[in-house]
Parts: sequence; structure tokens; C-alpha cells
Amino acid sequence: MNVGELGIISLTDGQPGDELEAYVRRVEEMGYGSVWLPELFGREPFSTAAWLLGRTQRIQVATGIANVYARDAMTAAQCAQTLAELSGGRFAMGLGVSHPPMAEMRGHEWIAPGRKMRVYLQTIRDTEVQSVSPEDVPPIIVAAHGPVLLRTAAELADGAFGYLMPPEHGDAAKAVLGDKPLLTVLPVAVDSDRDRALETAQKGLAMYMALPAYHRAWARFGLDVSDPVTLIDAIGAFGDVEHVHRKIREYLDSGTDQVVLSPFHGDTPRSDGGLTRLEVLESLIS
Repeated sequence: MNVGELGIISLTDGQPGDELEAYVRRVEEMGYGSVWLPELFGREPFSTAAWLLGRTQRIQVATGIANVYARDAMTAAQCAQTLAELSGGRFAMGLGVSHPPMAEMRGHEWIAPGRKMRVYLQTIRDTEVQSVSPEDVPPIIVAAHGPVLLRTAAELADGAFGYLMPPEHGDAAKAVLGDKPLLTVLPVAVDSDRDRALETAQKGLAMYMALPAYHRAWARFGLDVSDPVTLIDAIGAFGDVEHVHRKIREYLDSGTDQVVLSPFHGDTPRSDGGLTRLEVLESLIS
């Protein structure tokens, strides 16, 4: 398997800075193409990306996914251009509309996702950042599952980012995106005991099972939260290394241009999540 077709996304808020640096540098040494930084309620992703870009040489560092309710579009444009210029073009900006409760927690009124993202992207495109321009414009990747956001990504962004979607989503998304890239986040638990891997996945993905936006997206592919084992098995890769390799290949063969792995604990659960994630990632390329 071409490891360059793979990226990683990990919630690293609990890792001290020195451990986070060592983790990402090791991922870079392994040959993974990108590292994506989530935005929840821990580290701010753009400043974390800047810190990691200064401590790595080749790997692309990206926000995955920055919440459009967390900063205005002009600020996002400034962040993207600054990081792309200072890193020699190794930064990508992933953007998402998040979910109503998270917008409300920040004191914002929820706006229909397609309209919110369209205005946000257009503002970024119209913003003239008054600093040295990077050699290449930093790519904008939009989190998009349904047809409205996929069309918005096709028209105003540089690609789309799918999360917790089955392989079939790739063909549907590429029909809208055309030659623009599709990245898919794939939850992974490498474990010789497949039942245990699925149990690990159910615990790790429990928070997403309550979000209506995912319910609607899964329903397009005949998946339902009333059958959580079938659902989780369809949207992730949980089992031994051979099973995970087959699942990654399914995504790549179904239109996905890069599979972004989200590693879960497998055979050897430990308090050191960074080390466990590295073991998972190393096992997939050994």
C-alpha cells in the first residue's frame, strides 16, 4: 500500500507538547502524507498547526476540521495564507459547519449549513490578505457529506472531507466534485479479536450516534443507528491488519483520493494514547 495515500487525524489535546512533537515527527518519518488537527474544546488548531509546521520538514499539516463559527472568514483567510507562506506550502485548511449545539455554545445563531459555508468561502476568496503571498494558494477542504455542501465544495473550495461515511460515499461525492480531491476519515482499530475491535469502536464513536446530521447522512446509504454494529462496521475498519488493509483499499477504489486514519486503541489499550496510535499506524505499513 502506498503510504502517501494515507493521512492521520488524532485528538491530541491530552498530549504534552514534547510528546505531540515526537508523535507527529514519527508519523512524518513513516511517510504518511498529512496530519489533521481537530477543533473541539482543547488546543486551538491554527496555532497548533503553526507549532508543528515549525518542527517538521515534509508532512502536510491541516486543520481537520476548523469550525466556521469559531472565527470569522477574514481571520481564516489570514491564518491560511500566513501558515502556507511561512511553511513553504505545507498547510491546508479544513473547514466545517459543525453542529447546532456547538454553534450555540459559542453564542452564535445556527445558519443553514449550505448558506453558512457558501458565504464563508466566498468571503475567504474575496479577502485580500496584505502580507507576502505563498507560492501556492493554500487548499481549502470542506467537510461535506450531503449534496448541498458537496456542490458548495465543488464550486468554491479545493476538495471535500468525509467523516464516518461508508465507501459508497466516495463514488457519490466524486460525481459532484469531479477532479477535485476527496479525503475520507476512516476510524481504525487494529485488533486480532474483531468483536473486541467493534466494541472499542462503539465506545469511541458513541458521541456521533446522537447527532442528527450523521443520521441523515447514513440514511442515504441504508444505515441506521438502531443497528449500531452494522453501522459501525460499515463506516470504519475494525479487525486485524489484513481486514483494515482491505477496507482502506475499498475506499481508495471508490473515489477517495486520500484515506485519513483515525486510530483507536486495539490489542493493547494503554493510558499513553500517543504510543498506542503509533503502534496502530506502524502496523499498517510494516
